[in-house]
Amino acid sequence: MNSAHPHQSPFAARASCANCRASDAGIETPMACHTFRATGTADYLANGGRIEVTQRIAKHSEAKTTGLYDRRHDEYRAGEVERIGI
Repeated sequence: MNSAHPHQSPFAARASCANCRASDAGIETPMACHTFRATGTADYLANGGRIEVTQRIAKHSEAKTTGLYDRRHDEYRAGEVERIGI
C-alpha cells in the first residue's frame, strides 16, 4: 500500500501521482494508467510501428484490439467527412 494514502491501491496511487504532475504542467484532463498505455500504443503506430509488433508489446490477444489504437488514417478520414455538404 501507499504510505501517503494507506488505503489507496497502487494503481490509484499511480493515477493520483500522474494527475498531480499533469495539473502542475497545466493539464486539467483526468488521467489514468491506461491513458499512457493508449497514447504510447497510438504514438508507436503513428511513428511507423508495425501492428504485429504493437500487438505483442501491448499484450493484446487479438490484432483487432490493437487496431483500435491505430490513428494513422484519422486525418484522411476527417478530410473526407468535410465532403459531406450539410
